[in-house]
Amino acid sequence: TCALPICSANSVKSGFPSNHVSAAFALATPLAQNYDMPWLYGLGVITAIGRVQGRAHWLSDTVAGGVLGYAVGAVLSDEYRERGRSTSGKREILASPNSLAMRWLW
Repeated sequence: TCALPICSANSVKSGFPSNHVSAAFALATPLAQNYDMPWLYGLGVITAIGRVQGRAHWLSDTVAGGVLGYAVGAVLSDEYRERGRSTSGKREILASPNSLAMRWLW
């Protein structure tokens, strides 16, 4: 038998990147950027540490999840700041359980 996580039957369902860490950073980033609360990133870091300590993810999974979550959160933060300022070139973020898309309307 194989003792590595890559050999398990559930390895296709989990892994790279960490969805928990992505969500934590995606939620923390707009609040941290718009309301001057940088300590909220600590919640994402705690989530990442917990996922690694619980052997649910490798460190690389959580780092990638953090980067992805930060990027999504930054886009949402920019969208929040720009809403109402611009009358042309409206941007929309479309989210579904399986995808995330962004489009610009003129």
